[in-house]
Amino acid sequence: MKKYVIFADDVETEEEAVDFARRLSGNLAAVKIGSILFTKYGPDIIRKISVYAKIFLDLKYHDIPNTVENAVYQAARLGANFLSLHTLGGRKMMRAAVKGVKRFQDETGNRGPFLMAVTVLTSLSAADIASDLNIPYQASDMAMLLTETAIKSGMDGIIASPHEIRQLRRQIGNKLIISPGIRPKGASKFDQRRIATPKEAIENGADYIVVGRPIYKSNNPEKTLEKIVKETNFERETAEFI
Repeated sequence: MKKYVIFADDVETEEEAVDFARRLSGNLAAVKIGSILFTKYGPDIIRKISVYAKIFLDLKYHDIPNTVENAVYQAARLGANFLSLHTLGGRKMMRAAVKGVKRFQDETGNRGPFLMAVTVLTSLSAADIASDLNIPYQASDMAMLLTETAIKSGMDGIIASPHEIRQLRRQIGNKLIISPGIRPKGASKFDQRRIATPKEAIENGADYIVVGRPIYKSNNPEKTLEKIVKETNFERETAEFI
């Protein structure tokens, strides 16, 4: 059975984070470690969670090319299987990230992490983009433009709202698509805006979906995850995980 869910392990303590990874690992494609856990506990949290699951290190690198190249290289050495970067860092920055992975590959002979490009954050609405960022594009149009740059720069895939998945799939072929902004029916939206249910996202063409708060804030996280797994357990050809 294909595992579609990447669990966003955005809890408060290291003990909780490792325990959730252990309890949920049987139904997960990977565990996402974001800026909260990594800032609080550092690289050790990757080592502890990687005992149970593959790692999506979601730090959304956005810096000068040399800094990003070296950060990606170090993340690869830590054992991250996926890394996220902001496409707004530009072509040179993303190509530098590719160099960081290649450096790791040349030294170790291992594949290294998949580089996943963030287009438009799912917490941003069309109004936010227009008023706060003063960008004259709809979210979907902006995502498509940034996607083109990302793929030409050597990214392995795109992280994007479920609202853009169908169009993205036509644009990038068999490159990976990871979709956050996933909310099961009846779950709170929290601070997300452009959302879809797990089934809708997979049907639209996502390879993996990121789900966090609807699972770890539920009364029974294991059962909530099992329900999502059942909802997405239908035949559709998707890219294989590493």
